[in-house]
This record gives sequence, structure tokens and C-alpha cells, in this order.
Amino acid sequence: MTWMPVEEYERRILAKLLREAGVDPEPIVNRFLERRDRYSARLIERLAGADPSAAARMAQKLARSPNPLDKVLAAWLAARAEEREPPPSLYA
Repeated sequence: MTWMPVEEYERRILAKLLREAGVDPEPIVNRFLERRDRYSARLIERLAGADPSAAARMAQKLARSPNPLDKVLAAWLAARAEEREPPPSLYA
């Protein structure tokens, strides 16, 4: 089995579907990837700046998604939330 980056997989699948529909795939695929990249950058920026309680809620919501990439984001957010929590006090 050959592994490829997600972007390349998306590019190939979208191009194939568009060719099968009789459409020139190149401009549409390029526009899709540009928009996806901008969206992804904004999403990561928003998630990275979220306060711990909002991050925990977002992680729970993303974890329920059937999309594997949403599940990865959920795990990333959950790990970040754990890093931000102060260690338990010995005197509490």
C-alpha cells in the first residue's frame, strides 16, 4: 500500500470526479485547495487561541464527528487542554 498526503489524495479524487463529469478539473481543484488551506489556517488559529473550557467543549464536539480529521483535531485540543491545566497541589 502506498501512502500519500491528504492534499494529494483530495486532489486526485476531486480531479477524477470532475473529469468523469466532463469538466476541466484543474481550475476547480486549485480553487478548492486554496479555500481549504485558508479555512484550515483560520481554524487552527481559532482553536490554538481558545481558552481551556472552550477548547474542551470544541474537542468534545469534534470527537463526535464522523470525519477522521475532526477526530484528530479533537485529540489535539484535548492534549492542549491537559497541558494548560495546572498540576494538582500537594496541599489541596
